[in-house]
Amino acid sequence: MKKNSPEFYAYVLSLCCVMTGILAVVVLTATFYSVVRWATPEVTLSSAQFDKFQTNESFWDACRLDRLCSDEDEEVPTDEVLTDLRKEWFERALQVEQHEGKQQLIWMLAALFMLVLIAGVHAILWRLMKKGDEPPAETAEAKSAKA
Repeated sequence: MKKNSPEFYAYVLSLCCVMTGILAVVVLTATFYSVVRWATPEVTLSSAQFDKFQTNESFWDACRLDRLCSDEDEEVPTDEVLTDLRKEWFERALQVEQHEGKQQLIWMLAALFMLVLIAGVHAILWRLMKKGDEPPAETAEAKSAKA
């Protein structure tokens, strides 16, 4: 097969179409995950983050380890204060997860838009290639000469 033959061109175009299809599946999967991340951030929050907010003890240990809540020598707050603080920080973590999901969704929508453009270019090139393979239509003069 010659490099400038229509068969080679069709092969390359088909390969590009397959690669675009594979990329479309990946982008659609990531888009779905972004929507889930945005709609229900408590589901997509990492296990390490989620575990911090299950009990007051785990929350306090994580805060002290990250040095976000107190110094080493400070006493543990009362259960009421700690529960309120844990709930507040859990809401913040969910807001961050939701925000990141929105950002990822915007990137995925941009990627989907590019895939649609690429698919359109492939369709146009495919039609041009198929049109070039068709035999030329007979003119009226050629038909009358045959008769």
